[in-house]
Amino acid sequence: ERMAKERKYRRRSDSSEHRTSGRKRKDRERSNSKRRDRKRSRSRRSSRHDRRRSRSRERRRDRDADDDQRRGGRGREEGGPGGTARKEEVSLQREERSERDQQRRLRPDSSVLGNIMDDTSRTNRRVQGEFWRAAEQRLQALPARAGARVRDSFSTGVKADVQAQMQLPYSCPECTKRFGVATQVSDHLRSMHNIIKHASLINPDKQIQTIEEGERSKS
Repeated sequence: ERMAKERKYRRRSDSSEHRTSGRKRKDRERSNSKRRDRKRSRSRRSSRHDRRRSRSRERRRDRDADDDQRRGGRGREEGGPGGTARKEEVSLQREERSERDQQRRLRPDSSVLGNIMDDTSRTNRRVQGEFWRAAEQRLQALPARAGARVRDSFSTGVKADVQAQMQLPYSCPECTKRFGVATQVSDHLRSMHNIIKHASLINPDKQIQTIEEGERSKS
């Protein structure tokens, strides 16, 4: 019984191997046939393209011959007046093309223009930076009024203190808002009105009274 089972099992395994190898062979054949078809279609396509090209060439030749006959001369091949006229026409076209090329060369390239614009914007940025730095230095060098509490280093000569903050001496030139410090005005102009104006260039509307001056005026 055991021997019979082994024989049966062996037979089954052999048949499965045979089956798989057959499948592989079929797959291989299929892929080869596909490859063959592809090659055939490619060659067919290329030959079709060649035929089309030759046809267009013939058509062009016929058209040229008709033009020559219309001009009343013999064919270009024979070297008649039609042929010379054609040559002149070609030379004229060539001259026109060369002139156009020359004009194009003289015209500035768009990429070059872009680079120039980049350079100018970079220069502007640098100059602007220098201006802002110089303004900061000038402001820092300004002496603070006696008795004034220095709130920021960007406001104009008169430094704002608590009392001045309440008075709001600075007004926005674009809207009705009022501010106690020049930097607030410059920040507001930049964020709300898209105007860049340094704090050193903004002057207060009404005179700020320092604490000492306020006391003096009261007495």
